Amino acid sequence: MAGMRQLLWVVAAGALLGCSVSKPSDEERTDMRDAPLSPGSALFVVGNTALSAADNVMSQRLQTLGFTVVVKSDTAGTTSDATGKSLVVISSTSTSGNVGTKFKSVAVPVLSWESGILDDMGMVASSSNLGIATGQTRANIVAASSDPMSVGLSGSQQVVTTASTFSWGQPATQAVVVARLDTDATKAVLFRYEKGSTMVGLNAPERRVGVFLEDVTSSALNGAGQSLIDAAIRWAAYVTPICTPGATQCSGNIAQTCSASGQWTTTATCPGACTSGACVGVCTPGATQCSGNIAQTCSASGQWTTTATCPGACTSGVCVGVCTPGALQCSGSSAQTCSTGGQWTTTATCPGACTSGVCVGVCTPGALQCSGNIAQTCSSSGQWTSTATCPSTCSGGTCVGVCTPGATRCIGQAVQACSAGGVWGTAIMCSM
Repeated sequence: MAGMRQLLWVVAAGALLGCSVSKPSDEERTDMRDAPLSPGSALFVVGNTALSAADNVMSQRLQTLGFTVVVKSDTAGTTSDATGKSLVVISSTSTSGNVGTKFKSVAVPVLSWESGILDDMGMVASSSNLGIATGQTRANIVAASSDPMSVGLSGSQQVVTTASTFSWGQPATQAVVVARLDTDATKAVLFRYEKGSTMVGLNAPERRVGVFLEDVTSSALNGAGQSLIDAAIRWAAYVTPICTPGATQCSGNIAQTCSASGQWTTTATCPGACTSGACVGVCTPGATQCSGNIAQTCSASGQWTTTATCPGACTSGVCVGVCTPGALQCSGSSAQTCSTGGQWTTTATCPGACTSGVCVGVCTPGALQCSGNIAQTCSSSGQWTSTATCPSTCSGGTCVGVCTPGATRCIGQAVQACSAGGVWGTAIMCSM
């Protein structure tokens, strides 16, 4: 069963557990908080389902470690309630007589700080081998620092912030004692039985753990004390940490933090870069974009940097075309506009002038024309202006000839007529 549970933990690593709290009945309530990984459900046996402050601390801690917490009162709880659970947790607010041997033979890990049931569970020989000790602040860690429940601690360690009551037991020889009372080395305050090991009167049906908490002790735990309790819970439930709680890392642009249960959880999807488990910058390194006609690339630090000012259009961070979309210009008398693709396109052939990509006036600057015998030239603004009043003919905007075609004049007794070419014809003598 242990191997199967560990396999399921590996398969489930990284999954997110939604938050759901069912409405409590008179005897049972289910609590659950967001958790990165669900080790399953924990049956929490207490004296009152309206949890005391200390029981609530432990319920919240179990949830932080990823468990769905099912709360049962000591009177209502039955052996069958352990079925399908990953862990049974028994609080000292329970009355030992109400719990008795209900969970002695269940093939589910059990962790208890109700010292009064240690003999009922077969974890100690008799009621003389269990009890409580008041006025305690320290525990003596006697297991190796490499032990899965010693969390690297050794020797006398302060585990609570104020003097508190500790539960203790004197287990059988096959138990592993992790810590003892600092004031009495004969009394174990943190110990365990591996599945199948010899307890008192039976082999352990599953893992069994005794911890030093008492009715209100959990409210006074310091960092070392909490770490010891967390490690005991994880060991009992076969939860193997894969990282150090509080550590951070990046998985691509995903920022991750190691949860209290020792599993990596996603804290953010970074819009920019992720460094040492924290989001930095505003963009994903290597991404490209356009800011107007500016081509930009996201740097390794997650900042937009300019790679080019495009002479034409910018598309997806790359310069395209030869002009800035929407720009205007003139090509001779042709008015042109730059397309969205960055190419010049003719929008009009101007009858007059083209200025800054816009047609102006009525004629092409420098053009010539005649208006009667008036010679005209098109100005730079595209307007016809008179350059001469021809004495004869105007042709192509230029005066030609010396007389006005059709005009006549007298030369003495002779008459001359102006030809169509503006030249005086042969004089014809007048008859008398």
